[in-house]
Amino acid sequence: MALSTSQLRKAWKEYECAKEKMAVIGFHGDTILVAPPTTDAFAALAAVLHTHSYQVRTKDTDSYNCRAITGGTERSLHSYGIALDINWQTNPYIDHAGSRPPRFSPRDTQEQRALDVKAAKADTDMTKAMITDAIAIKTINGKQVFEWGGNWNTVKDSMHFEIDVTPQDLASGIDWSTVNGDVSLTENHEEPKTAASPSDDPIAPTAAYSDSFLKCHILIEKWEGGFVNDPQDPGGATNLGITQAVLSQWRGHPVSVQDVKNLSREEARRIFYARYWKPLRGDQLPLPLALMTYNCGVNSGIGRGGKFLQRSMNLQGAGLAEDGNVGQLSVQAAASVNVAQAVKNYGDIYEAFYRSLKTFGHFGTGWMNRLTEVLRLAYSWLPAQAAIQPSADAPSETNEGFGDINMSGVKPMQFSVPPQELTVIDKVLGGRAMVGKKTLTAAGTYAAAMLAHKYGALNISPENYDSLVQLIGIYGGLGLVSKLERSNK
Repeated sequence: MALSTSQLRKAWKEYECAKEKMAVIGFHGDTILVAPPTTDAFAALAAVLHTHSYQVRTKDTDSYNCRAITGGTERSLHSYGIALDINWQTNPYIDHAGSRPPRFSPRDTQEQRALDVKAAKADTDMTKAMITDAIAIKTINGKQVFEWGGNWNTVKDSMHFEIDVTPQDLASGIDWSTVNGDVSLTENHEEPKTAASPSDDPIAPTAAYSDSFLKCHILIEKWEGGFVNDPQDPGGATNLGITQAVLSQWRGHPVSVQDVKNLSREEARRIFYARYWKPLRGDQLPLPLALMTYNCGVNSGIGRGGKFLQRSMNLQGAGLAEDGNVGQLSVQAAASVNVAQAVKNYGDIYEAFYRSLKTFGHFGTGWMNRLTEVLRLAYSWLPAQAAIQPSADAPSETNEGFGDINMSGVKPMQFSVPPQELTVIDKVLGGRAMVGKKTLTAAGTYAAAMLAHKYGALNISPENYDSLVQLIGIYGGLGLVSKLERSNK
């Protein structure tokens, strides 16, 4: 473990036996109390358990408990809201186990593995792969988040997972690229700090939400609307943008169409914040790009929202894998690209996706109206020097603010991005036609040269090949330098 138990007690002293400070979260159908800084960490753990189809029993699973350690007098880490015991009937505490690795059952199902535990052939009904994934969860600053009691020497406490970092480490955020699971499929959420708002009230600020989320969500909430059950909509019964399937996953049990109808606006916001905003790293993206990504994630799935973000930046040479996982590399790229251009790229990509769908004829006008309004707001948040002006053929608004948009068809507003000032490198290496493309061109040229050389299609001497590779590297490096110069202007 990275920190000793005594160090963890000191780091989390603020929460010692402070039940009133605990956050209430859902965990695989259970409701548990945890220290507020740990909510994302336990959401990540829940996602891993979901990936491995591990079933949690509420009757023998628990978190916060102001008590002493087993066999001792000092405070258990459960007293600080940073420990969770899962299914203790089939993951028993084994004293004097000796210095040995944990014993895992090779059986396929959780029920079969539990029988091996009962026969003392295994220490846990969990799998080695699941524990490996749980231990792999890290913070953005690279710290391992969880310690598992089954890995301890002398005793085996395979029910036990504990936070092994400080609140400051968790404040850097969970590195979702280290989480083998989809956090959107877990029902983790923090209880609201205020009563649920009436359906026609604006979003009330609460400690559960970030300012950036509130700014973006008010428009998304408008477009998601109320209850619908359109037979042509594959999402089925939906209210406030939350489908029956999503609400079932969130609550940990099947829900009825009537449950969907009765969904409160406040619960919907909590779902959006936990399922969409947090996994898409909205708080770490420039606000205009956060809005574009969040809107797409809500409307078309978080995987597609992340993928389109990466593609919109790759058109500027970011070189990201378009896997939909908004990790640290995507966040870093968003901090260095031309945000105005990336927003325009995103709009173009999303429009093309909409038009490719078979249901575009039925839903297209609404989709285009929504995309147009999202683009308007995203552009309004750009710095003044990067302002975007609508082109002459852009549709007009019928009123001020976020009113209805008069669409003379389904084509969304067309925007033009003011051209960036060229650097000296830009002028020498291709002019405006190669702005944002030099690094990507270099990478493609290098890959082509490498393959041609490998298979004998490039008939040059080794010395000339090395020189060619060096020239390609210099070209790509100069492209990066010019990009940095443009971003600083």
